[in-house]
Amino acid sequence: MSLKKFLLPVAMLSAALIWTGCGEAPQTATEEDVSVAAAPLTMVDTDSSVFSSVGYDRAAEELVLVFRETGRTYVYTGIPATVGEAFMASDSLGGYYHGNIRGQYPSEER
Repeated sequence: MSLKKFLLPVAMLSAALIWTGCGEAPQTATEEDVSVAAAPLTMVDTDSSVFSSVGYDRAAEELVLVFRETGRTYVYTGIPATVGEAFMASDSLGGYYHGNIRGQYPSEER
């Protein structure tokens, strides 16, 4: 079962349970609402010379980086959407990381 097919009924049930009964029918989440709100972190393999894979979780404001040379995984926290999404869209992940993320946000190895 795909994640979207699973999450849509869950979101619909949640919406129905939250409904207070004020004379209006409950509004259920659409498939698009669910995919944006509940999208899990997805790691993406890269051709970068610095990272083997990267992922950004907008809701948690976490950027997960797997370094190619060492294989170590670091999680950077407090990354705003503008920075996380710009990093993910960057033509030079290593360049963007060194200029905008490294040393500017807390991180820990996982």
